[in-house]
Formats: sequence, structure tokens, C-alpha cells
Amino acid sequence: MNILRNFVALIKGMPDWHEKYNQDMSYLYDEVNGAKSDGIINTYTHSKTGTSHTLTGAGAIMRFTARAPWIAGDAVTVNGTRLNPLNLEGTPLPAGAFVAGMQVVAIQDGQNLQFLTQSYTDQFASINSQMENKANKDSMKCHDLPLAEGFVPFESAGGVPWNCSYAKDGLGIVHVCARLKVLLTTEISYKTHLATLPTGYRPQVPFSTVCGMRYSGDEGRPLCSHIDFYVNGDIYIFPSFNVTASQITIPPVSFFGS
Repeated sequence: MNILRNFVALIKGMPDWHEKYNQDMSYLYDEVNGAKSDGIINTYTHSKTGTSHTLTGAGAIMRFTARAPWIAGDAVTVNGTRLNPLNLEGTPLPAGAFVAGMQVVAIQDGQNLQFLTQSYTDQFASINSQMENKANKDSMKCHDLPLAEGFVPFESAGGVPWNCSYAKDGLGIVHVCARLKVLLTTEISYKTHLATLPTGYRPQVPFSTVCGMRYSGDEGRPLCSHIDFYVNGDIYIFPSFNVTASQITIPPVSFFGS
């Protein structure tokens, strides 16, 4: 039964099985021929009339050369007994499971006939599904950063708001970037609350990063400061001294969210 284990391992659950099939088929044919000579796999004849496939031979494990393709809705009989055609997953055999001229291996198990083959249609559908899932996983949806009172997204001269958002990618990494306009007319003290991230987008451990500021006076001279991200989602800025700020820039920041 070594041939069956190898064949199932080759085909079952492998999105790129057809590539592996091309690489290893000569090796499998050697095993199939060896199993045949040992009396494990039996040669059957195949024919098709209408939607009915007929297999004739002896033994529960069979190999035959398909004389016609398998189409969805087809039926199969083995030595006059109608059986349930199934694939490796135990579901009805799909269209394109085999085509004319193809070598097919099947096993009779009670009222079921399990084919050790899988349709290209199913494989391509599986690959497309995996690619779509990966695309959905890799895509990110941006959300507006929940700002504290007294802060709004900065707007350019044309009234276009700058980015002020957060998002999480498929790996669970949160990304934050913002440029804020300060509406406060009073000075920003040593520790001022800027925003709060929701659950699922908060850092697993607190950390600090630098940020940029422009403040009233001295013609809006830039000032370097730092901000802290806390595990409860709060974001605070720590100016080096009390200032009446006009803009605050949080550069792109990334961290594992929880």
C-alpha cells in the first residue's frame, strides 16, 4: 500500500500538486507498475455511454486508462454495480477529475469508489481562493484617529485635510500617522493628551517616539518633542517646555497591536 500513501501525499492538500506531479510522476509510475506486478493494483477497462462510466476488472484497487472525460453529474459502475464516485476529500467527484487518455487510480470501499485524482478546475479555484484570502489579509482599512478635544486634522492652504489615521495589516501590525492642528489657545503643558486608540489597535507595551511641532511665536519655528503610546490606547505629547503650539506631526509609527 506504499503507492497509495505516496500518491495521496502527492495530490491531497497541495495547491501546486500539478507541478509536483510533473516532477515525481516517473517515480510514481515505477511504484504503480511495481504494485501492479505484485497484484496490489489491478488493470481495469473503462468505457462510457452517455453519462455512465463502466469499469470492468477484478480487485478493489484499480488502474485504468480513461476513454472519456469525467463530467459533473456522471455516474460510474464497477462490474455492474453502481458506486458513489468520490474524490480524496470524500466529496462528489468534480468535473474534469480526469480526461481521455489519463491514467487513473481508484479504490473501491463498499458502495464508494474513491478516485486518487483531483480536477484542475478545483485546484485553480483553490489557488484563486488562497490568493484572494491573502489579498484580503494584506489589505488595510484606515480609520480616523480619535483625537482629544482641542485637536483636529491639519488642513493645507486649499482646505485639504492631511492624513490623521490608524490601521492594522494582516500580520497584526498597527500603523499610525498624523498631522494635527491645535485649536487650543493656551499653552501645552509637559504632558498633554492627543488621542486614544481603540481596543485591538493598542500597543502591547508602552513606548516613546519623536514627533515634530510648530508653535506660535518666532515665525512658527519647528520644535522637536516626543510622544508616548500607552497600553490603554492613550497617546500623550511631552513638549520640552510649555508652548502655544499650532501644529503637531506624528511620523509613521508601527507596532504590534492588541
